[in-house]
Amino acid sequence: PACGEAEEFALTAELESVAARTVRRASFSPCGRRLAAAAFDGTVAIYEHNAALRPGGRIDEDEAEEVDEAAGGWRQVAVLEGHESEVKAVAWGAGGELLATCGRDKTVWVWACEEDNEFECAAVLSGHGADVKDICWHPTKEVLLSASYDNTVKVWGDPLGEDEWSCTQTLGVPEAADGSPGASVRAGGGGEEGDGVLPAGHASTVWGLAMHASGDRFVTAGDDRHVALWVQAGGSRGDAHLSGWALAASAEAVHERPIYTVDWRRGGGADGRG
Repeated sequence: PACGEAEEFALTAELESVAARTVRRASFSPCGRRLAAAAFDGTVAIYEHNAALRPGGRIDEDEAEEVDEAAGGWRQVAVLEGHESEVKAVAWGAGGELLATCGRDKTVWVWACEEDNEFECAAVLSGHGADVKDICWHPTKEVLLSASYDNTVKVWGDPLGEDEWSCTQTLGVPEAADGSPGASVRAGGGGEEGDGVLPAGHASTVWGLAMHASGDRFVTAGDDRHVALWVQAGGSRGDAHLSGWALAASAEAVHERPIYTVDWRRGGGADGRG
């Protein structure tokens, strides 16, 4: 439909949840066949879609009892446990082989998807000083970003390719003990004298973030009502995606209330518009 026109949606599946509390976030795998649902009880349920399990589809006799007509071909295949409390967000890596979760316990977990829907914890990442609110992956690299209640964004990766994940860069300045927002930096990470001066990040909780499809920029949204644009300032340097990020622009007071989520328009150009 054209912009402004109403679009009709129809319910195609209703999945039974094993979660004892609210399901906070859900994410489809890149192939579209898996769905991960994160809940406030500390669990993440994994569902898999099989067209043969749709009502009227061909199924084996031993699978007949597993078919739920309301589920539209979806069935639960795994439950991930490990977080000590609420899971705030879940996101699949670009290849669909890695899954990341984050939570109120201040940690980010990286899970490896093995054969037969087995998931193994590949890393537990600690470093944030408060709840981790959101996560997103680089579109082509095994690099993960996390946004937190501690006012910062952290970049995580495996620099040596030895399955040793670590924080490679922290963006923003954690709130000081007196509640002040912290330092300021020059636009683009420190240009010539006279360049605009930007805050070093968000002055309060970073609620959401989204990576551009090009992989060379991302945006964050915060409780301070600001939207910030971060760019890969390291150019073609090999590890620029791990530690070459710098604040490029900040739009202040975009909304009258805190901004909880942000995203790029699909098909937005490499110039960052959209």
